[in-house]
Amino acid sequence: MNMQSLAESARLYARSEALVLDILFRVYTRKIIAIAIAILTGAVGLVFLNFAAYFALQTIWGPIWTPLAIGLANFMMAGLAILSAAFMNPKAELALAKELRDSASQAVEHEFRSPTISGGWATGLDANLINLLLPIVISIVRSLSQHKRAAKAAEKN
Repeated sequence: MNMQSLAESARLYARSEALVLDILFRVYTRKIIAIAIAILTGAVGLVFLNFAAYFALQTIWGPIWTPLAIGLANFMMAGLAILSAAFMNPKAELALAKELRDSASQAVEHEFRSPTISGGWATGLDANLINLLLPIVISIVRSLSQHKRAAKAAEKN
């Protein structure tokens, strides 16, 4: 196990995790902005529908159709914005970032499973201690990836 290659693998793993989080942050930011625009447009539509109802009671079929049509158009735009926000997915970017993360995770596992110790890892470290630490580190890495999969599955539901 070369300490330098282990450090590079760990650094690559951390960068890939940051990349995945950055992509997800950008997508969720876009979704929030689209939903905020939809809510604002819907509120404007509701105001115009209220104006239309008010004018409808005051005079029959006068200048009612204009605010009514504008209000309905605002509601349709709000619905389109919500639909577009619901279907935003970072498929290609996120798949590449997750593939890089999984590759880095496997590299870290491979480095820990490597039988040779070089690069001044720990000068008096017994092989038995490495055999004790190896399953712990591997289980931590696996549990982190399983936790992310579970969180993603819960997010879809």
